[in-house]
Amino acid sequence: LGFSTLMVHLLGDVPAPIFFGWLKDTLAPNCVISSTGNFIDVRLCLTEQRGIRQCLLMAYLWTIWSMIFLEIARRLALERLRNEKQATIGNLVLPIAGSPALPGGKKKGILS
Repeated sequence: LGFSTLMVHLLGDVPAPIFFGWLKDTLAPNCVISSTGNFIDVRLCLTEQRGIRQCLLMAYLWTIWSMIFLEIARRLALERLRNEKQATIGNLVLPIAGSPALPGGKKKGILS
């Protein structure tokens, strides 16, 4: 569990804001917010709507991509659990009298 949490942070939580910040700065460099929370130049920011939309599209695609892989992993895990359950049930079946699965290959009658 600890390793899983570490990997989530290393591969997702930490680099994602840095990457999407860089992407926004590349696609819409003039759309900057001041320390008061307002756009420095609203007119320049309005001209870069396409860059902002592309950045949002990349964020949404990243989320969808993650959900697709999560579903694939879930289905593979369920299939693996089903196979292990079938193998376990197969090992629990008692051998029939006279079958070679009995220890020493002894053949016993049904009532003996």
